[in-house]
Amino acid sequence: MNGREWLAREMTKSCIRFVKEDNCFPYVDDPLRAQRLLAKQVHVDWPHVLDRLALEVNPALPSILRRDDPHHYWCAHQLEWATDVLFVDHQSLAAVYQPLVQHAMTQFSCADVMRFLGRKASHAFLGEVTSDFKNRVEGIRVMHRAGRNSVKTYDKNGSILRVETTINAPTELRAPRPKGESGELVVQPVRKTVADLERLTEIGQRANERYLDALAEMHQDASLHEVIAPICKHATFRGKRVRALRPWDSDDLALFQAIADGAFVLRGFTNRDLVNRLYQKPAADDSDRRRRRSRTSRQLRLLRAHGVIRKLPKQNRYQLTGKGRRIVTAILAARDTPVSALLHAA
Repeated sequence: MNGREWLAREMTKSCIRFVKEDNCFPYVDDPLRAQRLLAKQVHVDWPHVLDRLALEVNPALPSILRRDDPHHYWCAHQLEWATDVLFVDHQSLAAVYQPLVQHAMTQFSCADVMRFLGRKASHAFLGEVTSDFKNRVEGIRVMHRAGRNSVKTYDKNGSILRVETTINAPTELRAPRPKGESGELVVQPVRKTVADLERLTEIGQRANERYLDALAEMHQDASLHEVIAPICKHATFRGKRVRALRPWDSDDLALFQAIADGAFVLRGFTNRDLVNRLYQKPAADDSDRRRRRSRTSRQLRLLRAHGVIRKLPKQNRYQLTGKGRRIVTAILAARDTPVSALLHAA
């Protein structure tokens, strides 16, 4: 079932002008109307539609199937959910695509890949997490796999950046759905049945958005100095002056590295999470444990004062702000960039 072919026919019926090349649309006259038409596909009564199509293919089905249940149990063997980012022309995409590929292959960790697909990195996951790229005739493709599911990006027709989530094993993912007669929403493994297609498309869309957000962090027009200069001055938090952050100091750099962990993006992090990241050896005694918690609390206050992190409502958890993610990404990328590359860029 090709959703874009279906969309092309719907746009033709709705008198929306478009250009179709292969399996994408380099030009759409009214993108908002086209997006609404595409969204309707998710809410189709799939069992009814597929039963009707099956009957057209094989009119003898009613005599073959059980009389008490003359219907198929329809499942989605594979779901591909793509998001296209349209650039003005080939040159605009080409200018950023190679750096995006390098960023995706060198900066995204296993925990990041798990996060893109809505999973938390844990010892309970027994699958394999991999990243690879292929330089094909039509362009370079980068793919990240976690188990049997994946997210990838590639350039289409020169001016389209496509991010695509492929779900081969829905049961490896979890989403809320009604349970039992009460109808209470409970987080459960996603099923292959078409009844869960809407949940699968939501998972695919969120995965694409998380991946695009991570790619967008790489492309910054501002210089490193402009990005980090605000945190290199003292700030005020609740009426009290706090020191400046020191990006190249070993302690502050370790702090930046800890809060940038991809495992914290979905649920945030706590004081205890940072203590576990910042200290390799267990505390010697209760006094040492309290000292570590107090020091980490001061570091959290410091990061909040500079707008690097924010506290989640009604929780003792914290998350990177948009500003904080730009700052941390820039610092860690500069730390890992060879001097020769910096001199070449200059």
